[in-house]
Amino acid sequence: MKTAEIGPFKGENNRLPDFTLSGKEGAFVRSAVNVDLSGAGTFKRRPGVERVVSGTDCHSIWAIDDHAYYVDHRTLYHLSADYTATAVLTGLTPFRPMAYADAGAGRAFCTNKDGLWRLSGESATPAGVAPPQGAPIATVTQDGSLVAGAYQFVVTLLTADGEESAAARPEQIDVPENARITFSGIPQVAGYSTVLYLSPPNGDELYRITASAPESVVVSIPPRTDRARCKTILLATLPPGEIVRYSGGRLLVANGDMLYYSEPFALALHNPRKNYVRFEAPIDLLEPVEGGAYVAAGDQTYWIGGDISVASLAVVLPYGAVRYSASRAPNSNAVWWMSKRGAVIAGPGGEVKNVQEQNVAVSPAEVGASIVRETDGMRRLVAALFNQTDSRMAAQSWMDAEIVRTEEAA
Repeated sequence: MKTAEIGPFKGENNRLPDFTLSGKEGAFVRSAVNVDLSGAGTFKRRPGVERVVSGTDCHSIWAIDDHAYYVDHRTLYHLSADYTATAVLTGLTPFRPMAYADAGAGRAFCTNKDGLWRLSGESATPAGVAPPQGAPIATVTQDGSLVAGAYQFVVTLLTADGEESAAARPEQIDVPENARITFSGIPQVAGYSTVLYLSPPNGDELYRITASAPESVVVSIPPRTDRARCKTILLATLPPGEIVRYSGGRLLVANGDMLYYSEPFALALHNPRKNYVRFEAPIDLLEPVEGGAYVAAGDQTYWIGGDISVASLAVVLPYGAVRYSASRAPNSNAVWWMSKRGAVIAGPGGEVKNVQEQNVAVSPAEVGASIVRETDGMRRLVAALFNQTDSRMAAQSWMDAEIVRTEEAA
């Protein structure tokens, strides 16, 4: 019996006719299922899998350090290293994907349009601090040392680790010469300190009077301008959305055709008057890298270089991305995603490359999921695509069949 060597293989190709798949430098295969292609041009069967957690509708798995999270129906679970699942968030909208962001320094966030949460081990809490309800009552009396003028005041809430809430529009009170102001009814919230700010007479900046105000405070001298200034006036909690990412000291949230971004290093706060970018179509991809971020909306993929608050949009691909299909390569500055024309790898500076389009016509899909696998000295980009339609660019003169081996007795 004569044997014939096959290979080396160059990968998968469904664009070429059958009779042109093989050449002097190797051969393409029409279809490759559950195998990995090595650098030597050989195929190796992928290892099997073992079920470690059961559920009814599991999706949106994500890991950071020694912690992993996933959603099952209406509940977000924390998954420990020994595969113990602990519920951390309940009452979610069923079948709605959850997005996650690693903000560094042990900080992680997630969102699914129901809310925006901060993750910490087996807990999930609303991102940001809700502003206090109501404003203090200010009363003017004599026997003080205040200079005549209009004074503005506002209160915020402060956590033990220094995170501050947004502040409402300041209230104003007119004060005559040599008077004092009594603030009463100052909001108190368990677990938080209430911060009182006051402006100089006829001033625009508000300075801290006390970082732990009781229900009543008397101010008889002008505020010191060397104290902390209120930086959260007219800010609001960053809204939830469909995608959340961290970039350059800001948290980014995509929701529909809107891209919102937080204030610098105040990850849960944004200025609703200006901290957003509107696109012409719903956003399917949001992936930051060093020096900027990639955004795919409709039939365009954009590069936003530098600080998002002043950067302009540059089109880098004339087609969009498959929603939820992005993933990051470990120990690399690159990100990748599935586009409507195959896998795209993108690096810093707006450099993108479609690594699949030349040989493979990918069937267009609505949504997807991806992962980077590193085993046996090989790195693979693996994507699962859903709601696909047939590609018109693929060669049609072939039949695709998959043989499934079962363990049934003969």
